[in-house]
Amino acid sequence: MLRDTRQRIPGWIWGLALGLGLILLSTRGRFIANETALQRQFAAQPAAAGITLPRLDMGDLAPNIQRLADEAQHIMRRGQPVAALTPVAQNQRVRVEVLHIRRGAAGVQIQGQVTNVGPAVVTVSIHAFELKDNTGTSYTSADTASVQLGPGESTSLDLTVPLPEGRGLRLTVNLPPDPPLEQVLLVATDIN
Repeated sequence: MLRDTRQRIPGWIWGLALGLGLILLSTRGRFIANETALQRQFAAQPAAAGITLPRLDMGDLAPNIQRLADEAQHIMRRGQPVAALTPVAQNQRVRVEVLHIRRGAAGVQIQGQVTNVGPAVVTVSIHAFELKDNTGTSYTSADTASVQLGPGESTSLDLTVPLPEGRGLRLTVNLPPDPPLEQVLLVATDIN
């Protein structure tokens, strides 16, 4: 009696391989949208005359939050990452999550993620991100990078700001026609 010694590959493995191939083809080989689109160095722009300064001081915070904010500035001086005071902002189209903030040689680095939480494609430009400190100084990028995010897609957010030590910092994300999303990242510990 002759026996077939060839090993047969089960049909479910072929189905799994075909399914993974179709997923790879439909996402064009990417599971996270353009990873470098929202990674930029921002530059300081002096405060315009007559503007309202953002409230980024400790005066309105509860004593335990004041202590945490002061500790965060001290931790950053040592180059270690800290959490943002307002780590998440979201509307019907996007979710902006700041994972951590760290002080480096080039300034304060803000790392996070932007996710399309809506049902349609959203274009997010680097110009949508406005950073402002407690002295009214704005931090902007001269770059024109943008990324299109399909429903459920995410991209990394990596912004570097030449923020002097002890200043507060607010991130505003402008994606018209939606109202701006605002996040307080740091509060000022120095009085300027």
